[in-house]
Amino acid sequence: MVFGASLAIRGLGHAFGERCVLDDLNLTLEPGQILGVVGRSGCGKTTLLRIIAGLQAPLAGEVLLDGVSAPGIRPEVRMVFQEPRLFPWRTVAANVAIGFPPGTASADAIAGVLEEVGLGGRGRDRPAVLSGGQRQRVSLARAILSRPRLLLLDEPFGALDALTRLEMHRLFEEIWLRESFTAVLVTHDVQEAVALSDRIVMLDQGRVALELRVAVPRPRDHAHPTSTEIVAQILDRLVGPRAAHPARANPPGVTPSGSRA
Repeated sequence: MVFGASLAIRGLGHAFGERCVLDDLNLTLEPGQILGVVGRSGCGKTTLLRIIAGLQAPLAGEVLLDGVSAPGIRPEVRMVFQEPRLFPWRTVAANVAIGFPPGTASADAIAGVLEEVGLGGRGRDRPAVLSGGQRQRVSLARAILSRPRLLLLDEPFGALDALTRLEMHRLFEEIWLRESFTAVLVTHDVQEAVALSDRIVMLDQGRVALELRVAVPRPRDHAHPTSTEIVAQILDRLVGPRAAHPARANPPGVTPSGSRA
């Protein structure tokens, strides 16, 4: 049985002053799917995520979970930000429990979720002794402690180095396969979107400009022909196709064979 929630976005519109960032946006997401959202800066990606999370009210349209309009913050929805947002004076365990009324998150549950993200036995540590990747693992543990049915991720791995990012991709996929929640991943990294998502949408001027399914078996190989084709297709839409480089002229006095004339 799939645990994740279905998500439907109907006629979503939002603007900041005269600048429209979402324009009659419509999207659906099946339970247990991961949707990747890419696009240029300012295209409305983070605004979309904040509206789904209930952190911001749209000027038009609605968000439906399991077919029911769900304005405001909802307990079955959690969000992971680019920065871990940990309190340095609190222990790792106390940071994981943030957002829960005192005493409602058991020590066993916290220890279990830290084990899930590869931080077993680190509950008494302070954030200062953790690496960047470990801090983001704490942030992920905090988000999944309540077993959300919809997880929203706003550039969660963008500040990590390349190797740590790949490790976090694998960790996230393992947790998703085990928990079967629905997820929306906003990212500037097209390869990341292809590696993790079942579907990808590219936003442009507040609307869906491109939508693709990623039919690549998991765990995914970045070098898989379908993955590289999808990455190229998205990048062509984002930055334009690469022009062929003109043949380099031979230095004066040198023939194409490399011998001197």
